[in-house]
Amino acid sequence: MFSLVFKRFLFIPLTILCFNLSAQSDESWLVSSDEVFFMQVKREVTKVRIVLFFMNPEGIGNVSVERSDIGNTSYGQCKYIDFASINPKDTIVRIDNYPQPAAVDTYYRLRITSKDGVSRVYPAVKLLAVNDLQRKKTQ
Repeated sequence: MFSLVFKRFLFIPLTILCFNLSAQSDESWLVSSDEVFFMQVKREVTKVRIVLFFMNPEGIGNVSVERSDIGNTSYGQCKYIDFASINPKDTIVRIDNYPQPAAVDTYYRLRITSKDGVSRVYPAVKLLAVNDLQRKKTQ
């Protein structure tokens, strides 16, 4: 009971932080509406860092991180995380070593498959192109 209450109090500041930081930097955030996960996508020099935290990972079998650069359509698998081989209660960090070019907006989304085989696709996070970021910072 205590951990559920603590997670809810942690969830609210993270949500506020997401909305404040996403418009000002080269990173994007998403907290799922059903409180399943928290995702941060951050552009580094030549790579993209994907940070995931799952609120209640017991029922999850695997997660696919999918990427697209064509206006939120036509996704391809970027990273695959099998929950049987990791400790899902920790923060999960994956590096996209071959991201889309930095001059292009990129979308990342999660496809979560439960241990029962039910698959859910969540909304995408838009990682702005470098040119868009520079324009946004000067405004």
